[in-house]
Amino acid sequence: MNKRIISLILPLTFIFAAAGCTVNSVSNGDFYQKGLSLVGKMDDMAECDDYIALLSSSPDMNSIIKEIGENDYSKPKAVYKLTVTPEEIDRIFLGTEDVNLPDEILSEARKRLVLSFPSRINAMEGTYALASASILTTSESFISTSDEEYSLYFYIYDGGYSACVTFISEDSNIVSATGNFIKNEDLSNIASQDEFSQWLFDITRHLDFEVEDVSESTEID
Repeated sequence: MNKRIISLILPLTFIFAAAGCTVNSVSNGDFYQKGLSLVGKMDDMAECDDYIALLSSSPDMNSIIKEIGENDYSKPKAVYKLTVTPEEIDRIFLGTEDVNLPDEILSEARKRLVLSFPSRINAMEGTYALASASILTTSESFISTSDEEYSLYFYIYDGGYSACVTFISEDSNIVSATGNFIKNEDLSNIASQDEFSQWLFDITRHLDFEVEDVSESTEID
């Protein structure tokens, strides 16, 4: 697939993802379950031939999407929650260089950088993996009193495909959740929180993340 096709597919993907956004009047949100629900929705999308035909005519992409849809995502073997601060986002993505952005633009840049994290991982597997996962991206917004600004839930599955749901707090207690499949064998093979932390270090070169094993979580925010 050439760059022109990729450049056409990705904007369309984000349009369809945005069109699927909803805001639920939920005062207490279980992030674990909300994330798992998004993973299930992405799985339904991967299994829908008409949806895939609408967005992709690439045999290579369709093959990856078919592989994704063949897996069972109803019960992850583990779920790890990664909480990141604005300072950590700056350190990972902006490095040590001074970035002179107005506060409101810097805040928007941080959101986009956090949202780009799953795509950056997929990009390591090639453009087809990146584009295929992008087609299956979906979003939802809901009300929550959570005071965490940025958190990412990694749903680990066997078979080379896992999922990441990013939660970003907005104004008026609105939280935006965005789900992405991740194609990464190393992530699928993770068997402990320590291994997950090591995987994060290999990806980001930073060790001091707040990581929590929330497998079978019933947390209520």
